[in-house]
Amino acid sequence: MLSQSRAGIVVVALAYAALWRLRRAAAALAVVPVIAGALFGLLVVAGWFVLVAHARWTDLWHMFFLDIPGQQGGGVGTRAQLWPAALKMFAAHPLVGVGAGNFELLLPAVGLSGVQTQAASLPLQTLAEQGIIGFVALVLFAVVALRETFALQARSPLALAAFLAVAALLVHQLVDDLFFFPKAAELCYLLVGAGSAKLADGRA
Repeated sequence: MLSQSRAGIVVVALAYAALWRLRRAAAALAVVPVIAGALFGLLVVAGWFVLVAHARWTDLWHMFFLDIPGQQGGGVGTRAQLWPAALKMFAAHPLVGVGAGNFELLLPAVGLSGVQTQAASLPLQTLAEQGIIGFVALVLFAVVALRETFALQARSPLALAAFLAVAALLVHQLVDDLFFFPKAAELCYLLVGAGSAKLADGRA
């Protein structure tokens, strides 16, 4: 809600649907907190929109559709620009890519001037910067993280939370690169570790 991300809202809904399928009782108990949290988030965004961004109350209609009047791509570009740029870099260096952190610096080299940002897709960012080798490592990470947390989710609420959160995060990153921000990646890795840990007596 606070990020006003269409993809974020969709994957949260998908994660809740998965929770409903796996643990219907837990999902039912979570309905009220989820709705309350969503409404509070909307109120915070609405307050920021009017009091900080100095928009008009009549513009709130646009906010609920995540359509901010006058919003432009600016220096971060659009997916229609960034995705082809990532594929061009990958095509030029398919094995190991252009190097971690170099995507945003090399955008002018593939015809995208005045833009400096990530590829708006974790798979494409990985292909561009780390090539096939990095992409295979990313796929293996996703498979292992989801497999291990899912295997423990029936016995551990933390493993269930880790499975749902990491699955939602990975789906979201098909159209964004949240690992571009170290704090997001670190929280993901910590959650995977906590969710897949086993106690000394063998219980999850």
